[in-house]
Amino acid sequence: MKLASVLVIGTATAVNVRGGNLRFDAGDSCSDFNGHFSNFPGMKAVCRTNNGPIKKKWFCNLKCDNKYPNVWSTRPIKCKVRNMGKADESYTWKPNQIKGANTLCDEKDDCGSLKSQYNVSNKLLSWSKSQPTVRTTMFNFTCAPYTHTNGKVFDMVPFPKDFATCTCNYNKPSNIRCKWSKIKNSIVRCVRSDYNKLNDGAFADEYFDDMYQYDE
Repeated sequence: MKLASVLVIGTATAVNVRGGNLRFDAGDSCSDFNGHFSNFPGMKAVCRTNNGPIKKKWFCNLKCDNKYPNVWSTRPIKCKVRNMGKADESYTWKPNQIKGANTLCDEKDDCGSLKSQYNVSNKLLSWSKSQPTVRTTMFNFTCAPYTHTNGKVFDMVPFPKDFATCTCNYNKPSNIRCKWSKIKNSIVRCVRSDYNKLNDGAFADEYFDDMYQYDE
């Protein structure tokens, strides 16, 4: 998504745009905030105002049509009217600058690589990726059948867990933090599905390491 070089808020003010960054000045009106951002393909504003008969404060989140989260989809952009109705009426923006506005809705991977978090090198292991919420990315593990040297074929299942999640905190624009779910020893393996002690931590490692190893 690309933003236009000049953004209009209200009827007579313009927001400065440089290198994809938006800068709001004291003369940039809070009014028609939602309508302003709704003009851009792939992005829309969801706004609310303060309670009371006089609307002096606006709180808006920028939502991407592709459902990709950005720092302003969870943290609101705020605008406050100063000296409303007077000759020196002005507007205070927080933040007064949106960095990288032209890439807010671009596809990114804040979690990084699954392989950098866990050992998932098992040749029978594969996974699919989904995003159940705007903050959470889920990886579901599956295993291909294992054919023993004697010709027997065994159904295999992921162990110790069949999924992993990565959840990101977008509340701080300059410090996006992502947390991965914990998996024992950070290793996901494929094991025989007929093993009836998958939840028995006292025996699981010895059982799989010594009895059902196969070539990687």
